[in-house]
Amino acid sequence: MKRITALLLLISVLVIVLTGCRITLQLGISPFDADIQENRVTIAIKETGISTSTERITLVIKNALGVDIYFGHEPHLEKLIDDQWYVVPLNDKAVWTEEMVVLEGRGMIEESFYLTFYDDLSKGEYRVIKNFYMDDGSKIMASVEFNIN
Repeated sequence: MKRITALLLLISVLVIVLTGCRITLQLGISPFDADIQENRVTIAIKETGISTSTERITLVIKNALGVDIYFGHEPHLEKLIDDQWYVVPLNDKAVWTEEMVVLEGRGMIEESFYLTFYDDLSKGEYRVIKNFYMDDGSKIMASVEFNIN
């Protein structure tokens, strides 16, 4: 079952890559809940003192489950404005690999998140949202909030 699910996810990713599809987020209100709390998969940011000139941050992703989970590198960034989360659109420089990453049960991995994929990030509160998938196809969402000073 694990292999079939992983193969289906890999085929989906390959179809996107081969068709040259690039998802660009539209400016607007976040489609996600205001509070994304997850204890099965957690994300932290390694750096402190993030500023408007910071080019890259490091996401530390931990899997508290006893089973493998899968995720991709697609970036998703939102900004909090007047108690509402808004999607920050990607710029023309944004590129990422569409490979599927396996995070083993109870494992940890670090991933680079490039702030240079977004134009004119001003001071404020932001969050990164990532999707993770289990063998049965179910999705887990996790996020981490941080400030740009």
